[in-house]
Amino acid sequence: MRALAARLRPAWVFPARLLPRRRPSFSLSARMRRRLSLALATIALLVGLYFFWIRDIGFVKVDRVSVSGLTGKEAPGVRAALERAAAQMTTLHVETDKLERAVAAFPSVARIEATPDFPGTLRITVVERVAAAVVAPAQGKPVTVATDGTVLGPPSKGLPSLPLRGAIASKRVSAPGMLRLLAVSGAAPAGLRGEIESIAQTRGHGIVVKLGEGVPELRFGDERRARAKWAAASALLADPEVSDGAYIDLRLPERPAVGGLTPKALPVKPGAEGAAPVVPEQAVPEQALPEQAPPEQAPPVVPEGQAPPTPAPIDPVQ
Repeated sequence: MRALAARLRPAWVFPARLLPRRRPSFSLSARMRRRLSLALATIALLVGLYFFWIRDIGFVKVDRVSVSGLTGKEAPGVRAALERAAAQMTTLHVETDKLERAVAAFPSVARIEATPDFPGTLRITVVERVAAAVVAPAQGKPVTVATDGTVLGPPSKGLPSLPLRGAIASKRVSAPGMLRLLAVSGAAPAGLRGEIESIAQTRGHGIVVKLGEGVPELRFGDERRARAKWAAASALLADPEVSDGAYIDLRLPERPAVGGLTPKALPVKPGAEGAAPVVPEQAVPEQALPEQAPPEQAPPVVPEGQAPPTPAPIDPVQ
């Protein structure tokens, strides 16, 4: 019978073992589906309660504001504006964008960092802009400008002065060349920024900073890695021997080069005036000694009773 069935089966019918097996379908029971739906609904309810009620309840309302990082004349106004804005928040719902909008009128504020301290304290850190230089435009009054070009206010003492062609528009300096100089000046350590006499863009050496008479000029090249270049310059300027140089090349801050060093005067032996300078032994050139004649050879020993040998005749020089 099996042989007959195999002969009668059409050629296009594949054997059952060659057909792909169907994977068993996974289905939940009605009870399991009800439990899953109830769990999802509970999660959604808790999330909604948190966003619309729990995070804004009075128990977590901000009742104490701690502000740090403020300096300068705008500090009292910035502190008051932040405290007013923070009083409308809770420690579970801190809105940093609202805090930044509250102090947008103060150009000294660069950004705001807020950290809640449960249950009712909000700690705010103010990151201020660095005053880089006093920009003196050809049209208008000199103003203090930050590293990013933001005008901070009237001129401040202890900052280098940079001339600017034209005028300052929209309370911000946008000239690319001036922004490069501001980046170098703003990256200087506080102790050296007040010593800067001039910053200029030169053709041969890029940005050059002059600190004063008797101090080598600092050749930065460009404004990139300005902090690392200032760190290398500070380390070299602390060495008294470097003050004799004409310049310090800082284009590679890992390998700064000092150029224009002059040889130091030789030390003088203590004693009477007019004594000759002391020359190190290794600096004294060795003098060639005169050639010495080879030692004369002693005549050969002749035994007693024998006549001395007759020397060979010498041919005359032709």
